[in-house]
Amino acid sequence: LTLGGGEVEIYSLNISRSWEGRKLNELLAAGADQVAISLTRSGKSFIPDVDILLKENDILYIAANHIGIEEIHSKLDTQKAGGE
Repeated sequence: LTLGGGEVEIYSLNISRSWEGRKLNELLAAGADQVAISLTRSGKSFIPDVDILLKENDILYIAANHIGIEEIHSKLDTQKAGGE
């Protein structure tokens, strides 16, 4: 979903096993380039607190601009590769 002129988009991210047990605030940057708007776990959706522990197969919905989603993808890719 794209909002406005494309400056902000809504993304869904599937949380992998490599992020199991890590806090949501480890994934999100401190700036305003991304905001968690919903988390779906076991078929139930809710607005997550930044201190929630992520679980494998969670579906996280993020509102972000291009810079924000690139930061998230970078963190997810780094963790998959065994870094961080």
